[in-house]
Amino acid sequence: MTLRRSTLVLAGITLVVLVLSVPGALREALERGEIYLFSRAFLEDIPRRLTGPGRFRFILQPLTAIVLGIRSGLADARAGRPPYLYGVLFHPDLRRQLMTSTLESVANLLLLGILLDAVAQWLILGVSHAGAALVVGPVLIVTPYTVARALANRAARLRTKRAVHATLLLPIVALLMAGCTIGPRTVARDRFDYSAAVADSWKSQMMLNLVRLRYGDIGVFLDVGQIVSGYTVETVVSASAFWNLFGFSIEHPNVPNNTVAASVGGRFTDRPTITYTPLMGERFARSMMTPVPPASVLSLIQAGYPVDLVLRLMVNVVNGLDNRHGGDLRARPAEAEFLELLERLRRVQLSGAIGMRVQRTDPKEVATLLTFRQKVDPGVAADALGIRRLLGIDPAASEFRVVYGAIATDAHEIAMLTRSALEILINLASFIDVPPAHVAEQRVSPMAEPDQGPSGPLRPLLQIKSSRERPADAFVMVPYRDYWFWIDDRDIPSKRMFSFIMFIFTLVEPGSKEAPPVLTIPTG
Repeated sequence: MTLRRSTLVLAGITLVVLVLSVPGALREALERGEIYLFSRAFLEDIPRRLTGPGRFRFILQPLTAIVLGIRSGLADARAGRPPYLYGVLFHPDLRRQLMTSTLESVANLLLLGILLDAVAQWLILGVSHAGAALVVGPVLIVTPYTVARALANRAARLRTKRAVHATLLLPIVALLMAGCTIGPRTVARDRFDYSAAVADSWKSQMMLNLVRLRYGDIGVFLDVGQIVSGYTVETVVSASAFWNLFGFSIEHPNVPNNTVAASVGGRFTDRPTITYTPLMGERFARSMMTPVPPASVLSLIQAGYPVDLVLRLMVNVVNGLDNRHGGDLRARPAEAEFLELLERLRRVQLSGAIGMRVQRTDPKEVATLLTFRQKVDPGVAADALGIRRLLGIDPAASEFRVVYGAIATDAHEIAMLTRSALEILINLASFIDVPPAHVAEQRVSPMAEPDQGPSGPLRPLLQIKSSRERPADAFVMVPYRDYWFWIDDRDIPSKRMFSFIMFIFTLVEPGSKEAPPVLTIPTG
């Protein structure tokens, strides 16, 4: 068998791509402790191959292999050879000839299948596995070719033209039916994929901005304004076949010989368009510099969020008691009385003796009231009395107005000086554990000591670690200045706090006439 020049060139390109994929595949195998081809990840990644870049090859390559198989099967029938699979398995004298004809027919298609799968792995998975390409590529070609060649040989031996056509067209029709009407099937996949991508990008953006603020850098926020994804699928298939239905043993001028001709064409286009809106100017000032309303703080507490965490995160001062301040400009620990207040409030909250009420004072204004239940256990009553003492409010009253400010005007008022979103981010950024080398080089200030509460040191609101090596098990991670900054996926309190930041942005977002992100997916 003599290989054509195009086959040799394609084989060389495929070999180069496979060799280049070996280092990345070996590195991932060492990290995973298992070979990708024999791992569970290989099976879990199959749906991503079917929906990722180059997915139309799962239709076009088998369809082309079927056409080639039909042509070879008809040649087998003319030469009097048995059906392909039967001949390979049970006719040793014909096995070499059949295998050689197979290689001559599908060599280029087989090499192209391996090459496309290797490239598709790079685009979808970020790394290419040669073993997987050598399995998936040939399966898409050899299986449909082998079945089509055997069926074509068997069908060509039949004398009924209708039976021949039905047998030959069955695999092609089945394959084309599997690939049509992509519109409805894209809804669930695209909705999940785009929502997951937007969520992951928000997490990475927020983490990077926290790290930037820790280093005194500029934080930049980009909102996803609009997502438009368009699909176009075009398939063209034509085929014609003629058989010597009258059984002439020699060519006859008025009777067509056994011939088959086919052509296949197709095009798939996936063209997403994503619009980003930078947070800047007046919108930045309104979103990032506006303090959280005290009523929103009480609403979170009423919803069940721990009162100590909410106040540590969102309040600077309560009736003259100072919270911890992060950042380099006015860094200072929280007052002991403030931490005692948090501990007592948390115990009262767990007992269910604290709540809120909204009362309308006039047609245009409403007042937010913090209420304490009158009948409580003795232990809770002692904490409630201690709260009133620390805040300097009337010990006999059960309802108190909550207003924005640092100092209350009377004994029936609680003043909360709440933080803006930017202040909250700066305070959270102060908990980042930065590399000691950067501290020694005075690129960033060291992390402050934890606050000392009545029961001991308080856990940081958010624990963000740093390392030279890429973390193996991270909830979110970003690279910055040759280091990785990340949150451990097993750190549940930090994960909850990081996700809670999204609610804070909702609370401070002012009313806007701008439309929310729109996802438009035309399919055809």
